[in-house]
Amino acid sequence: MNRKLSIFIVVIFSLSFLGCAKIKEIPKVLWGSSTKALDEARHQGVSKNYNCNIELCFEDILELAKKEDLEIYIKDHKRWLIVVMGIQDNIETTEVGLFFSALSSKETKIEVVSLSDSAQKTAATMFFKSLDKIYSEQ
Repeated sequence: MNRKLSIFIVVIFSLSFLGCAKIKEIPKVLWGSSTKALDEARHQGVSKNYNCNIELCFEDILELAKKEDLEIYIKDHKRWLIVVMGIQDNIETTEVGLFFSALSSKETKIEVVSLSDSAQKTAATMFFKSLDKIYSEQ
């Protein structure tokens, strides 16, 4: 019994040094829904600003993704993030993240990010071309 208790204490003690962010990320990695890699690649993404509020831009991207028969892998209104898969001419499981930032109540920045340059370019062209027809670009 002492051995089990000792192991438990060591595990808890070890986890406390990881910090909350890393502990929260472990289940996401195991489940396969971590967006950490996409978050870290945002500086390499393609972005545009549009004259629309963040909610409307978010919903428009969801509709465009459905029209293109893309798999909506993650839809997170709290983090203003959509992750899609199934971009044409790319491996079906290649993830493309769309990050939304409200610049004002009427202006939204949309970032398209993928670890695949090809998927990122294809997705950015597809989404931005469609949004350009709906909203004026900044």
